[in-house]
Amino acid sequence: MSLTPTKADKSILIIISKSAYQSPTIKEALDIALTCAAFEQVISVLLTDNSVLALLPNQSPLAIGQKAINKQLAALPMYDIESLYIESHAESHVTPHQSVIPNSLIYVDDKEIADLIRSHDIVLRF
Repeated sequence: MSLTPTKADKSILIIISKSAYQSPTIKEALDIALTCAAFEQVISVLLTDNSVLALLPNQSPLAIGQKAINKQLAALPMYDIESLYIESHAESHVTPHQSVIPNSLIYVDDKEIADLIRSHDIVLRF
Protein backbone atom coordinates (compact mmCIF):
# COMPACT_ATOMS: atom_id res chain seq x y z
CA MET A 1 0.00 0.00 0.00
CA SER A 2 1.41 3.33 -1.06
CA LEU A 3 0.72 6.27 1.24
CA THR A 4 2.11 8.80 -1.23
CA PRO A 5 -0.34 11.11 -3.03
CA THR A 6 -0.15 10.88 -6.80
CA LYS A 7 -1.89 13.62 -8.83
CA ALA A 8 -2.10 17.29 -7.77
CA ASP A 9 0.46 20.02 -7.35
CA LYS A 10 -0.14 20.09 -3.61
CA SER A 11 -1.22 17.24 -1.38
CA ILE A 12 -3.03 18.06 1.83
CA LEU A 13 -3.34 15.88 4.91
CA ILE A 14 -6.05 16.91 7.34
CA ILE A 15 -5.62 15.38 10.80
CA ILE A 16 -8.71 15.45 12.99
CA SER A 17 -8.52 14.43 16.64
CA LYS A 18 -11.43 16.23 18.32
CA SER A 19 -14.71 14.57 19.16
CA ALA A 20 -17.40 15.20 16.55
CA TYR A 21 -19.71 17.20 18.77
CA GLN A 22 -17.25 18.66 21.28
CA SER A 23 -16.73 21.74 19.12
CA PRO A 24 -17.26 22.85 15.51
CA THR A 25 -13.67 21.85 14.75
CA ILE A 26 -14.43 18.60 12.90
CA LYS A 27 -17.06 20.29 10.73
CA GLU A 28 -14.62 23.09 9.88
CA ALA A 29 -11.92 20.55 9.00
CA LEU A 30 -14.31 18.66 6.72
CA ASP A 31 -15.44 21.92 5.09
CA ILE A 32 -11.79 22.68 4.29
CA ALA A 33 -11.32 19.17 2.89
CA LEU A 34 -14.36 19.48 0.64
CA THR A 35 -13.37 22.97 -0.54
CA CYS A 36 -9.83 21.85 -1.40
CA ALA A 37 -11.18 18.77 -3.18
CA ALA A 38 -13.43 21.02 -5.27
CA PHE A 39 -10.22 22.65 -6.54
CA GLU A 40 -8.82 19.24 -7.48
CA GLN A 41 -6.23 19.01 -4.73
CA VAL A 42 -5.29 15.59 -3.38
CA ILE A 43 -6.86 15.41 0.07
CA SER A 44 -6.23 12.79 2.71
CA VAL A 45 -8.03 12.74 6.04
CA LEU A 46 -6.63 11.09 9.16
CA LEU A 47 -8.98 10.52 12.08
CA THR A 48 -7.33 10.06 15.46
CA ASP A 49 -8.41 9.87 19.08
CA ASN A 50 -12.12 10.61 19.66
CA SER A 51 -12.79 11.80 16.11
CA VAL A 52 -13.10 8.18 14.91
CA LEU A 53 -16.41 7.91 16.75
CA ALA A 54 -17.93 10.24 14.14
CA LEU A 55 -17.88 7.28 11.75
CA LEU A 56 -20.51 5.41 13.73
CA PRO A 57 -24.05 5.41 12.35
CA ASN A 58 -27.23 6.16 14.30
CA GLN A 59 -26.00 9.30 16.02
CA SER A 60 -28.54 11.79 17.36
CA PRO A 61 -26.88 15.20 17.06
CA LEU A 62 -30.23 16.97 16.71
CA ALA A 63 -30.76 16.35 20.41
CA ILE A 64 -27.88 18.78 21.06
CA GLY A 65 -28.77 21.12 18.21
CA GLN A 66 -26.13 19.98 15.70
CA LYS A 67 -26.03 18.28 12.31
CA ALA A 68 -24.77 14.73 11.78
CA ILE A 69 -21.05 14.74 11.01
CA ASN A 70 -21.17 11.10 9.88
CA LYS A 71 -23.24 12.13 6.85
CA GLN A 72 -20.56 14.62 5.85
CA LEU A 73 -17.90 11.93 6.30
CA ALA A 74 -19.93 9.53 4.17
CA ALA A 75 -19.93 12.14 1.37
CA LEU A 76 -16.11 12.35 1.16
CA PRO A 77 -15.77 9.73 -1.62
CA MET A 78 -18.22 11.71 -3.78
CA TYR A 79 -15.68 14.56 -3.68
CA ASP A 80 -12.83 12.21 -4.67
CA ILE A 81 -11.52 12.13 -1.12
CA GLU A 82 -10.83 8.45 -0.98
CA SER A 83 -7.93 8.37 1.45
CA LEU A 84 -9.56 8.21 4.86
CA TYR A 85 -7.03 7.00 7.39
CA ILE A 86 -7.79 5.80 10.91
CA GLU A 87 -5.35 5.16 13.74
CA SER A 88 -4.97 1.38 13.90
CA HIS A 89 -5.68 1.23 17.63
CA ALA A 90 -9.06 2.90 16.96
CA GLU A 91 -10.31 -0.30 15.33
CA SER A 92 -11.47 -1.39 18.76
CA HIS A 93 -13.92 1.56 18.65
CA VAL A 94 -14.90 1.55 14.97
CA THR A 95 -14.55 -1.49 12.74
CA PRO A 96 -15.08 -1.21 8.98
CA HIS A 97 -18.47 -2.94 9.12
CA GLN A 98 -19.65 -0.43 11.77
CA SER A 99 -18.57 2.63 9.82
CA VAL A 100 -20.78 4.82 7.63
CA ILE A 101 -18.10 4.43 4.91
CA PRO A 102 -16.82 0.86 5.35
CA ASN A 103 -14.92 0.56 2.06
CA SER A 104 -12.93 3.76 2.45
CA LEU A 105 -11.15 3.16 5.76
CA ILE A 106 -7.41 2.57 5.84
CA TYR A 107 -6.03 1.69 9.27
CA VAL A 108 -2.52 3.02 9.91
CA ASP A 109 -0.06 2.55 12.74
CA ASP A 110 2.25 5.21 14.21
CA LYS A 111 5.02 4.61 11.63
CA GLU A 112 2.55 4.90 8.75
CA ILE A 113 1.16 8.11 10.26
CA ALA A 114 4.67 9.56 10.31
CA ASP A 115 5.08 8.50 6.65
CA LEU A 116 1.75 10.15 5.79
CA ILE A 117 2.83 13.42 7.38
CA ARG A 118 6.16 13.37 5.55
CA SER A 119 4.59 12.52 2.19
CA HIS A 120 2.12 15.44 2.11
CA ASP A 121 2.97 19.00 1.16
CA ILE A 122 0.56 20.57 3.64
CA VAL A 123 -0.60 19.17 6.99
CA LEU A 124 -3.51 20.74 8.86
CA ARG A 125 -4.31 19.54 12.36
CA PHE A 126 -7.67 20.05 14.04
